[in-house]
Amino acid sequence: MTSLTKLKLGLTIIGLILFFYGVRVDNTTLRMIAIGFVAVASLLRFAKRDKDADTLDEQPAPKE
Repeated sequence: MTSLTKLKLGLTIIGLILFFYGVRVDNTTLRMIAIGFVAVASLLRFAKRDKDADTLDEQPAPKE
């Protein structure tokens, strides 16, 4: 899993938690902030991936 994928997943989870909490406490501002988090995560779909960065995330552990 790349860093970009982890970032998108994290933003989406934070957005969903904030959204449902905003629904529970009936807070429109909190729901709008949550929608912003999910929107940013969705826009990151179009971020350019660096092919070298993918290999850095998946380096094997050093042998002893």
